[in-house]
This record gives sequence, structure tokens and C-alpha cells, in this order.
Amino acid sequence: MNNISTITVVLNDDEALERTIQSVFNQTCHAKEFIIIDGGSTDGSVELIKKYKDSVSFWISEPDKGIYDAMNKGLKKATSEWVLFLNAGDVFSDEHVLEKIFSQKTEDADVIYGDSIADYGSFSVYRAAGKPNDMWKGMFCNHQSMLFRREALLSVSAGRDESGRLRCFNTDLHISADHDLVCRLYRSGVTFKQVAIPVAVWETSGLSNRMQVRSVIERYRMIEPWFHRDLKVRVYYLWLLFLAALVEGMYRLLPLNLMKLMIRLANRKSLVNQSKPGSC
Repeated sequence: MNNISTITVVLNDDEALERTIQSVFNQTCHAKEFIIIDGGSTDGSVELIKKYKDSVSFWISEPDKGIYDAMNKGLKKATSEWVLFLNAGDVFSDEHVLEKIFSQKTEDADVIYGDSIADYGSFSVYRAAGKPNDMWKGMFCNHQSMLFRREALLSVSAGRDESGRLRCFNTDLHISADHDLVCRLYRSGVTFKQVAIPVAVWETSGLSNRMQVRSVIERYRMIEPWFHRDLKVRVYYLWLLFLAALVEGMYRLLPLNLMKLMIRLANRKSLVNQSKPGSC
């Protein structure tokens, strides 16, 4: 069985963290390492980690410079062949996911990716993964549903921080460092392998969902040097920026319940018929 490190970062979200912890522990694939990086929580997160400390491979609680800095810290402590990042509140789609993935041939893969399920609280939407060659448009797959060969991650580092630690995630990017990392992997020529199953259930309350315009601008600035003066890319991101401004404006002006209703209607064909998908 392939070795895998699951890295979870958290800050003041103990209820969400416990869902993630239990989902990791309930995986039927036992050849795994679990790392938790806490950003200096002042709620019950640290006490919760201590409750499970005998089953956690490594944990630390200290201030950091944001989610991607915390993910870099976790990666530094990982020792397994494969690495997966689950933020606090994200869970595996079922308890057999890792077993299903590693029952297939993985020797020729550097990145394994699958579908995901977006959890809006009162309903969930199935998100099918796209293709890596569409990377310039944005993340073709949620990073929670991606498994990375650790050697491949280390080979495309974005330099080192002030302490000399490799920065696989570029901490100069505040929203799209995961997209940047996957782009660097793709451009380096590593092999991507798709699995036809949902890997993770992710919460939709992340930073990029609350800051649509900033997310589009940051992604374009990251992509533009690779597609310098490509008219297709510029037009696409102008259109995306318009849509992002529209959606962000609606989030600011309309009640959240109304926004969720609109999302549910727009995705009615992809609704997951479970009240709590991914619960273990």
C-alpha cells in the first residue's frame, strides 16, 4: 500500500477540524501519516488536537503568515511518498477513497486527481474535474482532490523563505498559490493521472469564494507571464473579471440564503442526493 501524508491546516475552527480528523482516521487505507498545522488558535482547536495527539503524526500551534505558509510547514514535516492537503472542515468523500485510488496503478503518476463535492451546507454540488491542459483558465480540479508525489512537489519549489525552508506554495500569492503550484508542476512535465471518483468534499466558505475579483486578478497576474500578449487569455480573463464583479456584488447585496438558492437552481443537475456527503 502506498504511503500518504495528509496535511490539515486550521485557525480557530475546532468543529470543522474534528470533522476532518475523523474523516482521516476513518480511511480504510492505514499506511498514512497525519499532520496538523494550527496557526495559533485561541478557541478549542489546540485542545482538540491534544485529544487526538496519540494518533496524529505531527502537530504544531504557532502564528504563521497565512494558509499557504502553514501548508509549506506541513509539507516540510511530511515523510510519505504521497501528499494530500485537506483544510479544516474538508473531508474525504467516503472512507474507502484512498484504498480505491491506490488499488490502481500509480507508479507512472506524479499527480493523481479526481472529482470533488462542494458543500454549501444545506445542499451539495458534484464538481467534475477538468483537464490539465486547461490550467490557464484556472484550477481544473479542487486541490483537496489532488494527491501529489512529494518528490515532484519539492522539484518545483518557489524558492526558500527567510528560514531556508523550501516554499512549494508561493506565499506572495494570497488566494491562488495552489493554482500556481499546479501550473508549475504541469509546465515541468510531470505526469497527471485522473481517477473517476470524487475524492474530497470541500466547504465553500473559503477565502477565494468571498473575494472573487481579487482572486481573478491574482490568477491573471500569475498566468500572464507564461502567455505573454496572448489575446485569447486576455479576453478570457476580462470576461471572468466581469463575472467575478457581478457575483461578488450579488454576494454583498443579496441575502446569503437567496444566493444559495440561485446556486442550487443553477446546479440542479449536479446536486448530490445526500444531506451530509462525505461524513464518516
